[in-house]
Amino acid sequence: MVVQIGVPPKWSSPVCAGADVGPFSVGGTITSVSRGEHFMLEISSTGEIDFLALGAMVHRLDPGPIPFRKASDLRIHVSGGEFNCAANLSDCFRLSTGVATAMVDSPVGDLIHERVRAMGVRPFYKMFEHDGVRGPNMATVYSDQGAGVRAPVVFYNRANEAAALLGPGDFDWAAITSGGVRWFHSGGIFALSLIHISEPTRRTPISYA
Repeated sequence: MVVQIGVPPKWSSPVCAGADVGPFSVGGTITSVSRGEHFMLEISSTGEIDFLALGAMVHRLDPGPIPFRKASDLRIHVSGGEFNCAANLSDCFRLSTGVATAMVDSPVGDLIHERVRAMGVRPFYKMFEHDGVRGPNMATVYSDQGAGVRAPVVFYNRANEAAALLGPGDFDWAAITSGGVRWFHSGGIFALSLIHISEPTRRTPISYA
């Protein structure tokens, strides 16, 4: 299955490849791009989903300008590198967007799901049952805002993360893309988080997308 990638015709512009990027697929055609070449990105003009993201969801705990070692109150923000693109395209430009991701059946998962729906993003979940103690978990990001010369502090807890447990067959891509997908998007960090499940077949959910 090939998902067409690119930009709408009215936004089309030449793109300069600054390095050898090897073979890739545009509109079903395998193309090799070498250093210095220019090429046009193209996208289907029709499709039920304008933008489909594949990635991990996170919830960020934010004490504002107060450093964590002094914080007593936190705000919760739902995000994810891939999801943020889908959410903003939906909310700001009213595009039809979706996100394929892992979701945990827990109160934290419910909170994240509420924000996905609130942003108008269509969810495609692989559900995981939380055992009440160890997980699987939705990733947590701790991020204060810094103040003055004190830089923001960001650290993570992605232990036993549900998204890292995703594997081939967890998403019915044929059904998800049956109405057409104009742009498919994923990220490098998410792909790296799946390396451990790719052996011995070296196939990940991205391979099948």
